[in-house]
Amino acid sequence: TIYEGWMKTSLDQFDPLNNQSYFMRYLMNKEHLVEGGPIFIFVGGEWTISPSLIQYGHMYDMARNLSGMMIYSEHRYYGFSTPTPDLTLDNMQYLNIDQALADLAHFIVNIKEKFPEVKNSKVILVGCSYSGTMVTWFLQKYPHLAEGAWSMSAPLKAKVDFVEYLETVSKAI
Repeated sequence: TIYEGWMKTSLDQFDPLNNQSYFMRYLMNKEHLVEGGPIFIFVGGEWTISPSLIQYGHMYDMARNLSGMMIYSEHRYYGFSTPTPDLTLDNMQYLNIDQALADLAHFIVNIKEKFPEVKNSKVILVGCSYSGTMVTWFLQKYPHLAEGAWSMSAPLKAKVDFVEYLETVSKAI
């Protein structure tokens, strides 16, 4: 059974005076979870999340074999996780990698608080394409919150004028 959840998250993770928030969407599959089993989080990128990635496939097999839980988190500004009412330039300032990584850190901490059966669980992040880059950078910035990352097809080499990514994001938004 797939559970759809919403987690209240700060619009600006780095400004304690800004009390604006939004709801980050996630999907969860606890079908194979045994208390203390690992948490596999498929990190969403520039798309709307859907249940398929936590219903079958390699991550599903790992969760089954290791008695773990699977979560699919949705990235701010994509799918139903819309932090601002419109896409004006002022509102787009919150669409950046630092905010997205901080969202994920907040998410992990809160999932462990909300679900006592995973309070002491290890976290493995999974990402593809842009979200593959995210999970790699997450381990560098927040090494205390995840034990590992599985990154697929990630553009890890920084590029100043990444026109191809701009095209992908433009189509998604």
